Amino acid sequence: MFDLSGGQPRIGSAERDSRLYDPPSGETKELAVSGKSYLHVNLSGADTFDTAGTRIYASPIVQPLSLPSIKGVQLTQHFEGHVEFVLSLGEHTRYNVFTLTTPGRIVVDVYH
Repeated sequence: MFDLSGGQPRIGSAERDSRLYDPPSGETKELAVSGKSYLHVNLSGADTFDTAGTRIYASPIVQPLSLPSIKGVQLTQHFEGHVEFVLSLGEHTRYNVFTLTTPGRIVVDVYH
């Protein structure tokens, strides 16, 4: 779950088989946590810093997990209002991405 403040960003998600991703630097990189597939969650109109330049995203950039369905979460992009997280998934994983309001949240519901 991602807690939001300051409005609801546009959300997109896509599952991919590749461990590679393309950060804003233009060079292809490899995710720190491997999985069977990778769920990319894109937030448009979002940021990880406030207007004063203070980091407001408090979680680790890479968070390995020892769960059957989620192997890890990684922040892969935070550039000019675009933020992307990638969830490294285990085998036979289903998921649902949706939003909640009051308070604003993005929920990634991963089934196992």
